[in-house]
Amino acid sequence: MKHLVLIGQGVEFVLRGLAQEAGDRGYPVTSIDMLTPNWRDKLAGLDQGSFNLVSSAHPYLDARSYREFHGRAADIMSLPEFVSRFQPVNTFYAPHDLQSPIKEDEFTALKYFDALFMPNDAYWFLGQFTRVIDTGWVKWPRDMRFEPIERDLVFVVSDAPKLVRCGPSYIQEHFAPILQMQPKVIVPIFADAESLVEFFSRDGCTVEVSNDCTLALATSKAVISNGLSSVVLEAAALQKPTLCVTDPLQEVQSQRDAFGSISQVRVTDALAGSEWLTNIVSGKHMPNFTDLQIHSADWDLIFQTISDGK
Repeated sequence: MKHLVLIGQGVEFVLRGLAQEAGDRGYPVTSIDMLTPNWRDKLAGLDQGSFNLVSSAHPYLDARSYREFHGRAADIMSLPEFVSRFQPVNTFYAPHDLQSPIKEDEFTALKYFDALFMPNDAYWFLGQFTRVIDTGWVKWPRDMRFEPIERDLVFVVSDAPKLVRCGPSYIQEHFAPILQMQPKVIVPIFADAESLVEFFSRDGCTVEVSNDCTLALATSKAVISNGLSSVVLEAAALQKPTLCVTDPLQEVQSQRDAFGSISQVRVTDALAGSEWLTNIVSGKHMPNFTDLQIHSADWDLIFQTISDGK
C-alpha cells in the first residue's frame, strides 16, 4: 500500500474520517493542516512519487489569496505547487464545501486530479475534466441520520474572522435575538477564536471551539448559521430545521438563491428567525423536508479508486 497524504486548511480539512479509515485498513497516513506551523516537516521523510494525495482544499488557494481573504499570513501552498514540488503518484479531490464543492474559476485546476470524490451524483458534468465518482461525502464517515440525543439549538459560526473585525457591537446588533435563546455556539479554530468565545460566553451560551461540527449538527434539535455556509446545507441534509441568519456581511439575495428552495431552511434576520425557531423547539411547528440526496462515504469505493490509481 502506498503512503496516503491528506491535505487541507482549518475547517476546510474534512478528511479526519478518511484518515482513520485508511489507518484501519493498514495504509501509512500523513494528515496535513496547512494552518499548523511547520507542516512541511511532516513531508521530510517522503520521497517524490512515493505517495497518493487527497486534498479537500480549494485548489488555487495559496498564501497570497489566504492573506487577502483572511487578513493574516499563513503558509498555504496551492494544489498545483504542491503537486509540482512533491509529485504524488495520483491525486484526488474530496470537497469540504457542499454549497460550492468546486467553483467555476477552479475548473482549470481539475486537470491535476485523477478523480473527484463527490457527495452525490449532481456533478456528472465535471466529467469533461476528469473522472467523477459519487462516493458520498467524506465528512460523513457513517450514517448521520438519527434522532437528536439532546434538544440543543446549535449555532455554527461562519465568516468568523470577518465577525471579529466587525466587533462585538456588530454581532450584538445583528445576532442578539438568537443569542438570547442561548444556543450551543461552535466557533472554528483560528487565530482570534478566543475573542469570539469571550463574547458569546458573556451572553450565557455554551461555546465550543472546533473544526468539526457534524456530530453537534446530527444531535441537535435545530441549527443556526450565517453567511453562505456549507453548514446550512449539511444541517439541511441531516433533516434539521436550519436558520440562515442574514446580516450585511453577505448579500441576502445570494443566501436566498443558495438555500431558498430547501423546505427546512429559513433565510431571514435574527429576530424573525428566533420566532421561527421558538415554534420549532416548542413543537408548535415543524417544516416540510427536502431530501438533498447526500449520503455518507462509501469507503470501499474510495479505497478501491485510490488503489487502482484511476
